[in-house]
Amino acid sequence: GEGPGCATRRDDPSAAISESDACEAASVPSDYVSLGTDGYLVVVFDGDLAGCAVTVVEFAGATQEAYEVYVCDGSDVATTTCLNRDMPVHTAEAGGEATFQVPAE
Repeated sequence: GEGPGCATRRDDPSAAISESDACEAASVPSDYVSLGTDGYLVVVFDGDLAGCAVTVVEFAGATQEAYEVYVCDGSDVATTTCLNRDMPVHTAEAGGEATFQVPAE
């Protein structure tokens, strides 16, 4: 969230949705979201995502950290069912940018 020296919230999930490659460090409102250590982001869609592509872009100069991407039927971790037998559809052990297809199941 906002803190000393921060002009904007970096935990706003709507900042993760972008139709461009903009990622300005000083943007207000934020162009990006910071998940922090062991953080997670849930994006809920109202419709079929089969065949859609997901792109993860890391901020230039950021410390690259591992992440996993799941495609599930809800945002409640305790009750969701995820594609790929509840396994990640993409794993990045050293972080970095990635583009991948949402699997059809």
